[in-house]
Amino acid sequence: MKQFLLSLKDFSKSVGGLVVVLILALWQIDIFNIFGLGFNLFTVGIWLSVVAMTFTIFWAQYKGKPLISHFILFTLYIGALSAFINSLFSSSPINAFTPETIVNLLAMLYTLFVSVSFVLYEKPKPTKLSFKDSLPLLAFVLVSYLAFGYTTTIIYSLVLLLILFFGTKIIALLYALSNLVFPIINLIDDLTANISGITLNEWFHALLIVGVTAYLSYELVLSFKKGQS
Repeated sequence: MKQFLLSLKDFSKSVGGLVVVLILALWQIDIFNIFGLGFNLFTVGIWLSVVAMTFTIFWAQYKGKPLISHFILFTLYIGALSAFINSLFSSSPINAFTPETIVNLLAMLYTLFVSVSFVLYEKPKPTKLSFKDSLPLLAFVLVSYLAFGYTTTIIYSLVLLLILFFGTKIIALLYALSNLVFPIINLIDDLTANISGITLNEWFHALLIVGVTAYLSYELVLSFKKGQS
């Protein structure tokens, strides 16, 4: 098992590993189903969020943080095992063996094993967190709760903590922003569809999301200008 994990770890650092990471980042969405929805702000939001997340994963891999890139991917495929089991014990167990289900399951296992291999055999040391670096991400957690709810926010928070401990601030900001792309586009869609029907509470949430997105974007640009990675 040790040799298997070490082989996966070494492969994940190679060019082939980078290609696999990019393929898995794009595979997370049902491309054909999205095409079937036509061209509108909703589908644009989905595509932009996928592109943003793919770039985040690529950047982590490119900057020598494969633990981060693979853990992010693992969270995207974390539901694959339960989907496989539910299909297997459903009235149509054959659905558990569709190409999409199998690929998703393999993707989850691959990213899990790679992540575990880095934790076990590279033993990465966490960096110290500063309140200044954490502040924009705390703002994201607040907005995430409003936009996605409790469960999703917990997952996002855990990923951000891992990125801050073992990755970089830029990767954390990219991850946060990539998760805000769809809510922003969806917000624009709602405003253009029925601006008169939006309540005061919804306006407050909208302004908060836009404000935090602008804040994170400013911090990202500032970090790039400082030459951070």
